[in-house]
Amino acid sequence: MEFTDLLTGLQNNKFEEMDSININNDIKKPLTVFDVNSFIRELKLKSASDNRYFHDSSERFNAYDLAHNCIRSVLFRIFKYPLKDYSDSWLPVKLRTRLGTACHEFVQSSSIFTEQETYLRILSENISVKLDCLINNNVLVEIKSCNYTDYSQIIKTNLPRTKDLFQSILYKHLLETHLDEAKEQVYTERESRKYNHPKLDKYKIEQLQFIYICHELVSAETESIEEDIEFSKRLKKFLKSRNNKFWFIKTIELDLSKFNIVNMERAMVDKLNELNKYRKLKQIPEMTNKYVDKKACFFCLFKEICSTVK
Repeated sequence: MEFTDLLTGLQNNKFEEMDSININNDIKKPLTVFDVNSFIRELKLKSASDNRYFHDSSERFNAYDLAHNCIRSVLFRIFKYPLKDYSDSWLPVKLRTRLGTACHEFVQSSSIFTEQETYLRILSENISVKLDCLINNNVLVEIKSCNYTDYSQIIKTNLPRTKDLFQSILYKHLLETHLDEAKEQVYTERESRKYNHPKLDKYKIEQLQFIYICHELVSAETESIEEDIEFSKRLKKFLKSRNNKFWFIKTIELDLSKFNIVNMERAMVDKLNELNKYRKLKQIPEMTNKYVDKKACFFCLFKEICSTVK
């Protein structure tokens, strides 16, 4: 029997016509298959376990806290406010995380980078960050994965996303102003296998490079798969993907001699100071604080607790 005949029989549920396959005799016990709903339940448990470990072990601020997170959410975590449910409110974020990690590893395999996964632990500021890549002492590289909608905007403007820029500026600031303290940190054997110390004694970042990797078709802005497909077709045509097989990678370079980033750097330092002020006071900032982000509530694990703390 031809394969196409098998498919037709399965689609039409005409098992009696497939005399070369004896369904009843071949299946001796109930068949177990991958079930999406069961997987979602597993994923929820895994998500809760991962988030609880991060919640319980987190002692310092990170770069994402400074560039993205609401100040209240960060301090709820630092102060160890307990949660009824530690799982993510939007579980596809777990796939995004995996894809993002794979994208980082894919690009970091390049021999152009002189340092990768450079870790800075700065106890005086209660912050730990990890830089994606460095090239010599003057180029800081940030690798970011994104969906089609973001990628389309990045290509049109030829500019990095605002929060990505803030994050890189924070790295630059810490690398240039707290390098000695970061290099003095003593790591355990396990940490030494996981983290890389800065290799050089001095850095002067003159260029920021952003490497965007488009990995995701479906985004919140579209309402159907058909719309997503058409959007991706237009994007690929615009990028002349037939002649560019790596159309999904876009690099942006910013020569810092041509940009004034002083105010952005001040903003990052100010937010770090604000976080440390409330950490030392052991207080949660009021909702009127300038670093409260009400738009971030959907993904926040602390949204229920936050509504009860004024």
